[in-house]
Amino acid sequence: MIRSLGALACIASVYLVRISNVRDRPFSVVGSGQVAGSTRRPGRLTWSIGVVSLLLAGASFLYLYNDALHGYHEALPVYVFAGTALACALVWSYLVSRFLQ
Repeated sequence: MIRSLGALACIASVYLVRISNVRDRPFSVVGSGQVAGSTRRPGRLTWSIGVVSLLLAGASFLYLYNDALHGYHEALPVYVFAGTALACALVWSYLVSRFLQ
């Protein structure tokens, strides 16, 4: 079952890359008609969400570490850590993609 879901995720990611306009974007800003500095940068709210997500990831790591010290008797810290790691990955990948544009 897991392999089937992984294969479907790979197919979906290939589809999303194909429908994106990666090939239609110019490789150089010079001569493309864009004014230098006209790209939209992340605002304060987005950066704040990124910093808060890092703080939550640190707190969830400490929660997981504390559970590890006491013998891994709970499953909740693992799920909290995985959820915050996923949230950090999404937020920071968005920030990097906006910053590098």
